Amino acid sequence: PSAEHQNSAAGRLRKWREKNWEQNNTAWHKRAVNGALGKYAHQLLVAPRDGTKAKEIYDAQGGHVVLFPLSGKTLDIVYAATRKEVASVVGVEGVRLAVKEFAREHPSLDLRETKTTPGGGLLGRFLPAIFKDEATATETWEGGRVTILRADWFDATLSDAKATAVFDRGALVAIHPSLRESYVSQLETAVVPGARVLIVGIERQGSASGVAMGPPFHTTVDDIAALFSSERWSAPILLETKGMDDGGPLPERFAKAGLTAVNEQIVLVERK
Repeated sequence: PSAEHQNSAAGRLRKWREKNWEQNNTAWHKRAVNGALGKYAHQLLVAPRDGTKAKEIYDAQGGHVVLFPLSGKTLDIVYAATRKEVASVVGVEGVRLAVKEFAREHPSLDLRETKTTPGGGLLGRFLPAIFKDEATATETWEGGRVTILRADWFDATLSDAKATAVFDRGALVAIHPSLRESYVSQLETAVVPGARVLIVGIERQGSASGVAMGPPFHTTVDDIAALFSSERWSAPILLETKGMDDGGPLPERFAKAGLTAVNEQIVLVERK
């Protein structure tokens, strides 16, 4: 990647870490498994279609390889790892602090850093403890059936993941809309034909400025259909539209922005 790209990646990760993780501003992480995953796991984790690469991997591994983009420290990883249909789980997270917190909160996984690529040029190569830059370095953490790749999603090498299922609850809606096409391009390298992706989108109603605010950004089934090319993906299936946080009161910041409703749209797509 160019120096300009690396600088923008470094700035993005640093801002996200400082504004959210270092300030413990991570309210999007729930203390329970996401309702959409629990409700629709049977559709996400169904055996892949015969004749697909996903089915070949599913049979060889004895279950799905489930990918969690921008995984943070979500409990959904632990839930997926306990499912009988799942052989392994891969999370990709850019912020090192998030990975460390996840490892500390789930000691039974015995998650440990097993591989590090320092990044940071020559200084990173010879003094990795000092010059291990989050934007260019990558780390692999492993424990049980769980692997966490600590890397910037947009620069990570994801072709080895060979995921047969993906749960995206807070990735597509978290990134700026200008980065969505790049996000999907990376996702396409991480999954194999026949893989299913369960996405939790956000539908906002109300003032134009309120709809445009984020994150999480307004991301409906129509937006997803436009992003996931019909040449590579099946037509998105809208499984459900429901009130955010299971229909609880509208958060104050949304109401102040002139929004009248914020809904979650649960969408399923399949890689051709």
